[in-house]
Amino acid sequence: MDDIRASLKKLVLAGVGAAAAAAEKGRDALDALSRRGAKAVDEFSRKGEETVEKGKAAGEDLKASLIRKYEALAAKAPKSAEEVGRWVDGLTDDARRKLYDFLNAQDEAECCECEPTEADEACGETPDPTENPAEESADPEKEE
Repeated sequence: MDDIRASLKKLVLAGVGAAAAAAEKGRDALDALSRRGAKAVDEFSRKGEETVEKGKAAGEDLKASLIRKYEALAAKAPKSAEEVGRWVDGLTDDARRKLYDFLNAQDEAECCECEPTEADEACGETPDPTENPAEESADPEKEE
């Protein structure tokens, strides 16, 4: 019976030893993974910082490029009424018509949004935002 008892004791101790060894190996493996994970986090952090810096640099390059293009266009823009007149003279009929329509639309929008000016009051005319000049000419009763 002592042989069985000794064998069972050895078996239990072997199981405890195996569990301890497995726990130690698992802890070692976890530590190794943790170190690799820390290295990966450091690497990802470094890559992220590099990407942010590259993005900032690209944004600054784009900004500088846009400023250069704006300045080049501004240098070519007409600066006097005579220069604007020469520019309008060079437009095609279609482009001139579109410009005329655009300017008229701007005038109408400004007229309806603003308060009457002293000039309007001096001549006795006050802009009426509910009035649309295009509708007046289309009304047959007013033409007669």
